[in-house]
Amino acid sequence: MPIASEAFSESSFQRVKVKTALKKRQPNTNVWFFDSPKNKKRLNIFGDLPFVIAVLLEGECSVVGYEIDSPPNPFGVVEMKIHYRDKGSEVWDLKRSDKKLKKRPEVDRLITEHDFLNREILFDNWLILCAAINRCRRCYLGREAKFIVESTSSTIIRFGELLDTTDFEPSYMFAAVAMSLQAGVISADLNTELFGTNTILRRGNDERESHTNSNGLC
Repeated sequence: MPIASEAFSESSFQRVKVKTALKKRQPNTNVWFFDSPKNKKRLNIFGDLPFVIAVLLEGECSVVGYEIDSPPNPFGVVEMKIHYRDKGSEVWDLKRSDKKLKKRPEVDRLITEHDFLNREILFDNWLILCAAINRCRRCYLGREAKFIVESTSSTIIRFGELLDTTDFEPSYMFAAVAMSLQAGVISADLNTELFGTNTILRRGNDERESHTNSNGLC
């Protein structure tokens, strides 16, 4: 299964200069340093909204990567370019809803903090899952990925049952499960409950080739 070997063959995560990033930020703007499994690199993101959207995009099966134009322009708008699995792409503008700006003609979507409403649990889950992937990004997870496919081919299984399998290192299995969820190989309810040992995993996400999946962002 390619998600286990391609993502972690070599790390392309580079150190970023914190002082340089802080000099570029606007007043009262948070700066986030995020290791993106999907982009396979370290991002410095200016502002809470772009950071939240970046984490949510990690869980969108239809998205293979994204670019963030940081820091924000003088109007407080951050541009993102979204790359889809079907080779298509979109340009999004991210801004706070209190900034009365119209959508530019060349922009496909205008995103505000209202697009994050009711996705707080989903955001927390993908923070956890991204961390699991990053901890094992130099490791080969082919055996774990194959076992996950076999275990979910005809039934559902609890995440805790996979962790209890004695033949595998738990952190490797956690990372492989996170990668499988990211790729749409398996699915779980990440919208209404925090990911844990009782989370039910099932095979496949039939919508992973489209611009819409259960996360509802794209």
